[in-house]
Amino acid sequence: QGLDLRPLGERGIHLLRQTDLGIGEPSGRGTVGELVGRRGRPVILVVDETVKEGRGKRPRTGLHNKEFATKEEALTAYQKWLPDSDANYIDVINLDVSELTPMATFGYKPDQVKSVSQLEGTVVNQVYIGSCTNGRIEDLRIAASILKGNKIAPTVRGIVSPATPTIWQQALKEGLLDIFMEAGFCVTNPTCGACLGMSNGVLAEGEVCASTTNRNFNGRMGKGGMVHLMSPATAAASAIKGQITNSPLFKA
Repeated sequence: QGLDLRPLGERGIHLLRQTDLGIGEPSGRGTVGELVGRRGRPVILVVDETVKEGRGKRPRTGLHNKEFATKEEALTAYQKWLPDSDANYIDVINLDVSELTPMATFGYKPDQVKSVSQLEGTVVNQVYIGSCTNGRIEDLRIAASILKGNKIAPTVRGIVSPATPTIWQQALKEGLLDIFMEAGFCVTNPTCGACLGMSNGVLAEGEVCASTTNRNFNGRMGKGGMVHLMSPATAAASAIKGQITNSPLFKA
């Protein structure tokens, strides 16, 4: 509780989970967590099988993309997903996220993670915000709040891809797309795009991308390219500086 999620994003929590619990285990284990943001709406974070690579099994709880007026309302809706009182567990791991700092990947696996502070100064050629992972309206609002009134570094290509046509339209109505374009970003249609090296920002050999997408495998975004996964806030701040850096939302 008392954690400001804006500089971290759900990305930060996912990276912590992958680092501490490992990825790809076939046990079918999922993680359910409760976070209450210091600012903004209460958050119920459900990390369900997000690290089961290549298995295509992601059970949904029904809480995704729902907004609740109060913490009590959110927790009430969450109760039906609690396990039976006599449920058996392989293991119980308690993670204190109250002091969690923004994180980013540094290698070619989602569980290769360092704090953004440790990667500070890493030059980036491209910043990719959006796709299915962090292209929600909340993510775009956070990134736009950092970019507003600023320009991205002249050495950086900035690309933003809202997750769905509905979100794209909402971002347009709220003026978020104007903020991105005025800052120097290219706004694309909702697409997987550069995330899987398909289009709209495929990296050249030796190039580095700060990305809010979901995978950073070797060659994922282009042969010979490096992808650092991070939150929308960190990605926006890095676009302005031209290097990986913490956003002004993070108070060390």
